[in-house]
Amino acid sequence: MPLSVCLTMWRRSLKTQLLQYDSTLAVFGTDFQNRIGNVRLFVVGSGAIGCELLKNYAMLGIGSGPGGMILVTDMDAIEKSNLNRQFLFRPWDVGKQKSSTSALVVKSMNPQIRIMSHQNRVGKDTEGIYNEYFFSRLTCVTNALDNVDARKYMDLRCVYFRKPLLESGTLGTKGNVQVILPNLTESYGSSQDPPEKSIPMCTLKNFPNAIEHTLQWARDLFEGTFTTGPQDADSYINDPEFMDRTLKLPGSQPMDILEKVKSHLVDDKPSSFEDCIAWARLFWEELFVNVIKQLLHTYPADTTTESGQPFWSGPKRLPHALSFDYDEEKCQEFVVAGANLRALNYGFKENRIAGKIIPAIATTTSLVCGLVCIELYKLVQGHKNLERFKNGFINLALPFFGFSEPIPADVHTYHDKKWTLWDKFEIREEKAPTMTAFISLFKRQHKLDVTMVSYGETMLFADFMPEDKIRERLKMSMRDLVVQVADDDIPHWKRALDFEAAAEDKDEEDADIPPIRYVLSQS
Repeated sequence: MPLSVCLTMWRRSLKTQLLQYDSTLAVFGTDFQNRIGNVRLFVVGSGAIGCELLKNYAMLGIGSGPGGMILVTDMDAIEKSNLNRQFLFRPWDVGKQKSSTSALVVKSMNPQIRIMSHQNRVGKDTEGIYNEYFFSRLTCVTNALDNVDARKYMDLRCVYFRKPLLESGTLGTKGNVQVILPNLTESYGSSQDPPEKSIPMCTLKNFPNAIEHTLQWARDLFEGTFTTGPQDADSYINDPEFMDRTLKLPGSQPMDILEKVKSHLVDDKPSSFEDCIAWARLFWEELFVNVIKQLLHTYPADTTTESGQPFWSGPKRLPHALSFDYDEEKCQEFVVAGANLRALNYGFKENRIAGKIIPAIATTTSLVCGLVCIELYKLVQGHKNLERFKNGFINLALPFFGFSEPIPADVHTYHDKKWTLWDKFEIREEKAPTMTAFISLFKRQHKLDVTMVSYGETMLFADFMPEDKIRERLKMSMRDLVVQVADDDIPHWKRALDFEAAAEDKDEEDADIPPIRYVLSQS
């Protein structure tokens, strides 16, 4: 190829790159853009936040370099209800996998990025895929999840493999971003929201005065009607000890439970979906007409207290019995939902009628994802000072925008050594193949007397065990203890086992020590 043609192609390529990333290049320079391109990022989730993050990453050029990569995983398929807030998807995408579709779309936005999609749930069953080798190659993890359990799991994995995690979430007009940095900050699981204040039962049943009260009433109603009741009926049939346990309960509980069992198995047992509809219609009448009329019969509208004040005043709102209207959408929705839930209880085919979904606020999602990208820039720049990073808290309805430094990780000590949740003892199998060698190593290297060793929820060794069992366990290899005592097969891809130990110092005081990573021999 002639040199002039090569130069022309090079200039065109350079011009395209300059146009694509001109803002970043102007502010941060070419070296930083190259580092952005070589980032290896794991995006967990491809819903509303995931779509917005992937779009941002494509525009920034993340994963566009020779060493870069974006990997996104989401096990869900696209539904019609997703289209109003997950903007990478179109009507013709309904039924396709979210992760693969979003990857194709952002690839079309920026053909230079390297992106791979998986359809896996993150959890114990995929640890063979997202293993130590996988995490060792990552620059960072960004969560785009919609449930706390998955967030906590990914948080534990990032702490275990010492990888940065950018956590984010939205709820209507509210949003937050949390920066989790190895060896510096606390983790997502280090703190939790304070428990919600309980609402008095009389307020829930008869005197609600806020939407939170009616929401809790609906949750309790669902739990009692469609979960607890059917479970008791199932236990009555299949559990021979159910009656004995029930009859030992105090007060009127046995009679209440058995009446519900009789209702589910005899009195109100449906034989068709039409029976479920009839039940739901009568249930509506009981909840929104009969109960209210009984309450107003007990406390009429003109009732006064002993002091002469109106009974229905302040937080006590005067209720009104409803009249069922077949043209009223809310009445129809209750009957349809109740009938379908009842059908699920008894294994009938449901009459699936799509309900309305309150859309997430796209502006909140966009703002939160922008904040995530700002913190990702700081990570790529290599900052190690906590003051550089910011957790974000927003509420567009107020409006409120608050930022704070990430909270440092709690520091623990044993002897004069300090450690945080990011630290572990690391012991190689060849150095301590048996429990005896394991305990001796702690005594020799750390001046600690191990009194108990556990693997998960299984106790492998304890100094209060019978002497014959202690002698047996001390002779066993750590591998055999896990396989035979904990009944856990060690998969071929697993490079380390995780133990917890209790230990005492030279003064026989309990020592607060980190967990133990037991690195397996690969021979």
